[in-house]
Amino acid sequence: MSNIDTLREHLFSTLQGLKDGSIDADKAKVMGEVSQVIINSAKVEVDFIKANGGGRSNFITSEVKQITSTPTGQKVVNGASTIHKLR
Repeated sequence: MSNIDTLREHLFSTLQGLKDGSIDADKAKVMGEVSQVIINSAKVEVDFIKANGGGRSNFITSEVKQITSTPTGQKVVNGASTIHKLR
C-alpha cells in the first residue's frame, strides 16, 4: 500500500529527474499537483481522526520506536510524537 514515505520517495525521485534532465518540467508539475491532492486528502484524514477521538491512518504510518512503563501507565514514542497511556 502507498503511504507518505512512498509519496516522499516519488517526489524526491522527481526532483532528481528535474536536476538530471530525465523528467521534463510539465510532467514534474503534474506530479506535484497530484501529490498536493494526496497531501490534502491526508490532512482531511488527520482531521477526521482527531474529530473522532483517535484511530489509525494507513497513509500516515509510524513505527513504534520505544515503549516505556511509567508509574501511571506507558509512554509510547513514535518518531516525533510521544503518547502517554494511562492504566
